[in-house]
Amino acid sequence: MRTTNLNIRPAGPDDAADIARLSLELGYEATPGDITERLELMCSRDGHEVFVAEDATGHIVGWIHIFAASRVESDGFAEIGGLVVDATYRRRGTGARLVRAAEEAARHHGFGLLRVRSRVERGGAHDFYEDCGFSTVKTQRVYEKLVSENTDTNLKE
Repeated sequence: MRTTNLNIRPAGPDDAADIARLSLELGYEATPGDITERLELMCSRDGHEVFVAEDATGHIVGWIHIFAASRVESDGFAEIGGLVVDATYRRRGTGARLVRAAEEAARHHGFGLLRVRSRVERGGAHDFYEDCGFSTVKTQRVYEKLVSENTDTNLKE
């Protein structure tokens, strides 16, 4: 069953609790306060957009974040930083509507390419993105390291 009465709109501070709730469905724990701070930071920077999908009752059932990505070696692009849809609204067109909003925002910011990264174990997400017209262009590993003023980077010179 398709969800027809959805409103896709820019996220605001009042959406923080719902965004935090939905983020848990991806395994990312964040408080509404954390989300509020992050939204404020993103709204202060060019090239970031966060949209929410709300049903006919005003209940937030999904969100998407895109941002401008710049590289020295290649042209810039827009990237989906996160997308989640409430489990009860999946496979009903909500995610696709959010992706279309991201595509429009990418074009608005002058990008002809929209990219997304998806964890290997999220096979359902891979199928979803392919259904939305994305294609796999590479496989990679992501590394991270905590850094602080006292961290020895051990860089070889």
